[in-house]
Amino acid sequence: MREGCRKSFLHEGALSLRTFQRNDERVPTSLIKRPDSLDTLKIAAYVTWVGVLLGVWRSSGELPALAGIPARAVTVALLLVFLGAFFATARVRSTALALMLVSEFSLLVLDRSDTIPVLLIVIAAVIAVQHRPVVASALIVAINVAFAVVLIVRWHRSPWLMLAINAGFQFFAAYAAHAVRRADESADELRQVNAHLVATRLVLAESARDGERLRLSRELHDVSGHKLTALKLNLAVLAKSQEVAEHREFQAARSLVDELLHDIRGVVAQLRHHDGIDLREAFTRLAEPMPFAQVHVQVDEDARVDDAERAAALIRLAQEGLTNAAKHASPKNVWLRLTREQDLLQLVVEDDGRLADPVRPGHGLTGMHERVVGLGGELQFGVTPAGGMRICARLPRGHAA
Repeated sequence: MREGCRKSFLHEGALSLRTFQRNDERVPTSLIKRPDSLDTLKIAAYVTWVGVLLGVWRSSGELPALAGIPARAVTVALLLVFLGAFFATARVRSTALALMLVSEFSLLVLDRSDTIPVLLIVIAAVIAVQHRPVVASALIVAINVAFAVVLIVRWHRSPWLMLAINAGFQFFAAYAAHAVRRADESADELRQVNAHLVATRLVLAESARDGERLRLSRELHDVSGHKLTALKLNLAVLAKSQEVAEHREFQAARSLVDELLHDIRGVVAQLRHHDGIDLREAFTRLAEPMPFAQVHVQVDEDARVDDAERAAALIRLAQEGLTNAAKHASPKNVWLRLTREQDLLQLVVEDDGRLADPVRPGHGLTGMHERVVGLGGELQFGVTPAGGMRICARLPRGHAA
């Protein structure tokens, strides 16, 4: 089993994109990214930036040139740096925040326009999104201390009134951004929990149907089959009487009993036949609340699970794999594939993102490993050739009912 997973990493890792793109035509699940609630705050930031630009454009025209460069060109360039850094906050958080602070304080030093401190409110909101409340509060206080120094040294003004007004708006924006971020996170968690519950419900419903079919097959076999066999034995006793055996109705009755026994055996065999639980729809439901990427689901026709316990384990593994991809790799595409190799099931979750740090087993991966090992399987995780995350789980299919 270990060798199989290793071969899968070496061979499928290099060809994963082509393989999934080819097989993905069978069961595609393309998700459209949901609008983020923080987008509303971003729009407000853009409007604020435009307002500051207009104010700086008017005030900087009266400033002297800097090293032969018009002051207006310098201030506009700094504002563009601020805007570009704001765009990049989602990707390079610390660097982008540092560029925003440098451009903002450079503007405060160069131009004493009352509109420039408004950008500190935007910075406070960005800090609240990136950091915990305690750290964010400390950073905002430090920024306002630096702002007070600029007001005293460069603007030659008493800092208290402007500082109080701006600090109030900064903390208000920070609180709003933090509340919106927490609301988005809670909504995502609820969507994931709901998807897992729906997927588990599908498995339990199919398992319950299998149990009901098995119960009916036993009832038919034990009750109807027993009575028909007794009837057949009684007819065999009556057949010893020459007078009775020669009646056409008696012969028809014996024939009907034989046919009915044969039909009941066929129905019982059909009811007891169990192809296994198909996880295709369950995996599709798991992919629905994932807004971070397009999730491509592929489940082979013969990759069916024999019991609800293994099905629930695979559902949990798939969900944990999708969650890990969202947290660590920031991918555009995630491929979720379930295949069967003889009596083994293989679940692979792979993405096209790029891991910032080496893969280290946390609580999620550790729990996945324990779950797979408890079912007699094996779990491996690593990095794809492109730098994304890859999880490979192999476990016995189980025994058919």
